[in-house]
Amino acid sequence: MIYKKASHVGVILSFVIFITFIIFLYSAIEPMTKVQRGKQDLVKYLKTALINEFKENLTSVSIAIKDSVSSFCVKINSFEDTEENTIVKNIENNEVLSSYLKDNKINIKRNQAQNIKIYYSKEFPKEDSFSCNYELSEDDYTLGSIRTTKEIFKSKIINLTEFINEGDSNYNEIKKQLKIPPGSEFGFSFEDSEKKEIAKTKEKNISTNIYVEEIPIQYIDSEANINPGFLRIRVW
Repeated sequence: MIYKKASHVGVILSFVIFITFIIFLYSAIEPMTKVQRGKQDLVKYLKTALINEFKENLTSVSIAIKDSVSSFCVKINSFEDTEENTIVKNIENNEVLSSYLKDNKINIKRNQAQNIKIYYSKEFPKEDSFSCNYELSEDDYTLGSIRTTKEIFKSKIINLTEFINEGDSNYNEIKKQLKIPPGSEFGFSFEDSEKKEIAKTKEKNISTNIYVEEIPIQYIDSEANINPGFLRIRVW
């Protein structure tokens, strides 16, 4: 009977030691798990927040100029009541045509292009000023589709990167704007489809774990081309 009681005490003691070890292990790991989960949630949040920062309106209008128009330099009433810059392209070969928007009229050096597409965005660079003499009437062309979408622009990614890299005050301003919680830091880089780096926020001396996620994106360049690329977000 004494041996049996001793055996029971040993089992109970072993069980108590095991439970105590489990509680200790959980109390040691649980804060780390919370931190990791918090950083992962922040990366997920920044995927949406940063992409929204990089987006801007893009309006496109397609027209077909009739064969009866012989002039290679034409102007046309703008289809948007805006002073945003324009990119005009030959639909047949994607060639960029010289264009200039002034007084709500678009001047276009169309060469021999008949099917053209006009893109509007404030993210496009300003063209040099010029003026065409021949103004298209509504009988000179056929209007196609008009479409406005929100797109990621290469220029917006580069501009935000340069702004952040100018100094800590700018970085803290963006943190506040993005509503990043105190104690958390972030950075990002932008690469083209061949993994060539286009923009990157400055590296900081980091002595903790970094959580990274790479996101495939499509972006608009300065010639209204749609390109594939990658956005890599870092959080620590």
